[in-house]
Amino acid sequence: MLLCDSQRALAMMDNAVSSARTKHIAVIHHFVREKVTSGELKVQYVNTTDMTADVLTKALGTIVLNKCTEGMGMRPSA
Repeated sequence: MLLCDSQRALAMMDNAVSSARTKHIAVIHHFVREKVTSGELKVQYVNTTDMTADVLTKALGTIVLNKCTEGMGMRPSA
């Protein structure tokens, strides 16, 4: 299960149509699309406020940081 907070990315997994805006997308996207199509990977939308992985990609305030680390099974910061 892959959680995703990008509705556009989810839509692109269902629709293989390329456009001028999607030409730059790496081969890995096509790999993921193939895995979703074959049923090997399931992708589910999660609201951006509930995206635990944000702790790994952006600076967060203490409350959100603690929520994300707890979601990963870690202890909150002091």
